[in-house]
Parts: sequence; C-alpha cells; structure tokens
Amino acid sequence: MYDKGKVDKLLGLVHEMAKERNIELPPSDPNPEQQPVYERYLRSIGRKPDDIDRVIEIERIPQEQRGMIYGMLLTSLMNAKNQSDSELKQLLFLITTLFSEQRATGFLRTIAAPVVAVAKRKTPALNEAFCLGVSPLKWFNGQSLIFERTPLCLVQSGCFSLIEIFVTLFQASQKDVGYAVSGTWRAIEDYIRTGEVKPAEYGLGQGLVNFGDSLIGVLTTSAEQFVVAHEIGHVALGHTVTALRGLVPIETNRAAPTAMATSRDKMEIIQPSHFDEHCADIWGVSSQLEAAASASDEAAVPIACAGSTIFMGLSMLVEFAYRLHGEQLDDTHPSASDRLYLIELALELTGNHENAYVAHRFREFTEQVGRRHPNFEMPSLLSRALNKMAQSVFEHLGFDLSKATYITEFQ
Repeated sequence: MYDKGKVDKLLGLVHEMAKERNIELPPSDPNPEQQPVYERYLRSIGRKPDDIDRVIEIERIPQEQRGMIYGMLLTSLMNAKNQSDSELKQLLFLITTLFSEQRATGFLRTIAAPVVAVAKRKTPALNEAFCLGVSPLKWFNGQSLIFERTPLCLVQSGCFSLIEIFVTLFQASQKDVGYAVSGTWRAIEDYIRTGEVKPAEYGLGQGLVNFGDSLIGVLTTSAEQFVVAHEIGHVALGHTVTALRGLVPIETNRAAPTAMATSRDKMEIIQPSHFDEHCADIWGVSSQLEAAASASDEAAVPIACAGSTIFMGLSMLVEFAYRLHGEQLDDTHPSASDRLYLIELALELTGNHENAYVAHRFREFTEQVGRRHPNFEMPSLLSRALNKMAQSVFEHLGFDLSKATYITEFQ
C-alpha cells in the first residue's frame, strides 16, 4: 500500500501546479448523474456495482519499480516549465488518476467527454439521457443496450488495461523489440485466459520506458477514447433502436452471443450488422478527429488518428491469438483487419494521411508482434469487396466520394 500522507501532499502539489498554469483538471466523474442508472442496471442483472466499477489502484504499477516510477513522475513535475500546457495537463491527469480514489466509470466518462461534446452538437438525440459505464462482460469490444429507455454504452476495463500495456510496450520496443514482442503476446494470452490483465505483472518498469512521458498517456487515452466513441456512434446512428437484440452470458471471457432463455446470468445487448459496426467505427473516428481539431495542441490530430489504429492493431492480435487456441471470436463485429482497412480509408478521405504518422508506427509495431507467428496477416493494400462496403458506409455517413476514385472504381 502507498503512504496516504505522502499521496495527499503529491495531489496537493498537482492541484497547486494546475492552478498556477491555469490548467483545469477534470473532475473524477464529469457526469455523476449517469451513475444511478448504471448502478440500477448492474443490480438488475444480479451484479454488485463495487465488483464491476472498481477504484483505479496504484497497485497496477510494478511493486519492485514503484519508487523509480514515482521518481520519474516527480522529475517530470519539476521540469514542468519545459512542458507545454497540454503536456503538463496530461501528466497531472495521469498522477491524479493513479493516486486518487477514482472509479473506473469516472475515468471512462472523463476520456469520453471531448467526443461526447462533439456528438451532442452533431446529433441532437444525444442531448437526451444516455449512460457510459464499465461492462460486466469480459469481452474485448464494447457493448450497447437500452435500459429504462436509456441507451447504455459499456466497455470492459480489462480492454483498457491491455491497451495500456500495448502502448507502453510500443514505447519499450524503441529500446528492446524482443522484450516488447514477447511481453505483448504474454499479456494477450493472459487476457484470453482470464478476461483481464494486471499491468504490474509485465515488468513495465525495467528502465525501457519513462513513465513521466505524457506520450504514453495521450496515446493510451486516444485508443480508449475510440472504443467509447464507437459505442456512442451506435447511439448517435440509431442502432440501439434498430439493431437486433440477443442474450449473452455474463460470465464469459470471449464473445459468443447466442439466443438463450432469459436469466440473471445473461444480459441483452444490441447485435448490429457488419455494415452498422463499420458505420460506428467511422463515426467514432470522425468525432475524435473533430474534437482534436478544436484543441490548441498541434499534436492532437496525429494522436487522434492513432487511437483507432492502436485499438485495431491490438484487436487483430487478440483475434489471431484466439484462432491459435482453436477458438473464434463470434460477436457482431467484422474482423479487426477489415475494420482497420476502412478506418485507414477514412483517414485518407478526411485529408489526414500526413497526420497519420503515429498511426503508421503502431501499424508497424502490430506487424512486428504478429511476425512471431508465420500465419499472421495485416490488412491487404487493396480489396474490391471492402471498397464496395466502404463506399456504402461512407455514402451513408455523408462523405464526398467524388474524388475518391481509388474506392469507387476499384470494385
């Protein structure tokens, strides 16, 4: 356990520094009005909120390296004058998240806030009540449903932990590729077996990564934000009303939705078509980019471009690992490879090819990790079938394809 007195002093220092630089730190939960609905839902399926919506704990940092990591964070604080406001804000947010008693739902709603603000401007229906929360399912993708006439967007916190490991090991790969590749596969294997991972068990403090580097935080947040933006997209596009429903077992570590008799061991979620899933992806990417474009930080758009690539690259590895175990992810989402193909087309269409340089590096890292197994394949460079799907998706979402002949003519 950490020393509460020292933690209180550290948090006090963080808030003083934020005040001096006129940095507004987000509250522990920007939408506390959503919590009662979320907790009622968990109880309706026989789950205790405290078991699902846990407090984010400092124990996720490796015990043997904790002192060193504290030192990195404090050193970064002492060098605050050399950091931009956006870099310092990310560092202060990281420290308050690690050391304050913040629940997972509050963190989820905090990182979603920029996308939610954009979504409400674009889609008036989102100004009505809807709710974000941690999922009781141990699936890698999120889920959406309706409860008490309120759309609920749920994300598994284990997915966020795996994203954090993936981004951290990406940084570690700059110094030790072999370590990063083996660590990624170990984390994925543990996730498949248990449905969750504990970052502290992966030796992430071995001197390969500077935990005071705000880049780890912003890249992790961008990938997590995409996951949430995708689920919000289902609400914004009306899928929570129009999509088919299906009952799924709650206690599972893989997606295998099947129609079953209702019981408190199962929950009803929407099961959109592949077309709707692609639409939610592109809506989510577009909303992230729109939120980033309004930020003062010039790196915001490249970071936003990377979010979906980070998640899809990791998803490709997770799906491949399931196949190695003789299992098949059988949820409503298309393959991560197909989803990444359309997302990369969307970045081209929105004029963000040059802004996708961070995304390209994560694509390369995904390929490095995948090469450990000879049968792993990245998305094809050109696909007639996917171009046909892409045209339908983009036209449905109002994209101008008049100059996108590489999509419309190659079918």
